[in-house]
Amino acid sequence: MYNNTKTIYGNLTLPTGVIYTTGSNPITFAATSGTQVLTTNAAGTLDFPITINAPGATVQLADNLTLGSTREANLTAGTLDLNGKTLSVGNWSSSNSNTRTIKSSANGGKIITNAPNAQSNWFMTNSSGATIDRASGTWSIEMGGNTTGVRTFAGGGLTYPALSFTNTTASGELDFTGANTFKS
Repeated sequence: MYNNTKTIYGNLTLPTGVIYTTGSNPITFAATSGTQVLTTNAAGTLDFPITINAPGATVQLADNLTLGSTREANLTAGTLDLNGKTLSVGNWSSSNSNTRTIKSSANGGKIITNAPNAQSNWFMTNSSGATIDRASGTWSIEMGGNTTGVRTFAGGGLTYPALSFTNTTASGELDFTGANTFKS
């Protein structure tokens, strides 16, 4: 599958045995109502960005989704339902004033940011319109990597689920911006 810009309005089920081309063009999930289901069928690493711009809709993971270590997942509108699955990304971004929600309708979901260089891994400085739903199911955020640089959790002053930080380089650090609160 070539890396062209794509906009998806329905469910997306990736077939097994397909090689997905690396690139910087995003796949955008753009339903305006209902639930879009993303099924990767263990497709491996998808080395391109994903945007969720689904006002009034939910994009739900049917299985784990792994983006390339330099790729970003961007929630611009709508709801991301981890559904107890793991979303691994280089960077997470959701900084606008649109209505948007992150949740997990089943326990065990997580978002892992693991970019290989020192850049903001969690970028949500504008929290206007954002909801971090911790009541629907337990989920967590993991940040890590192998860099000597500073990683930033720019959380916009919201209340988040549990956060863990692991860095394989002793001099790596995690800085916080915003008056964020984390579940213990």
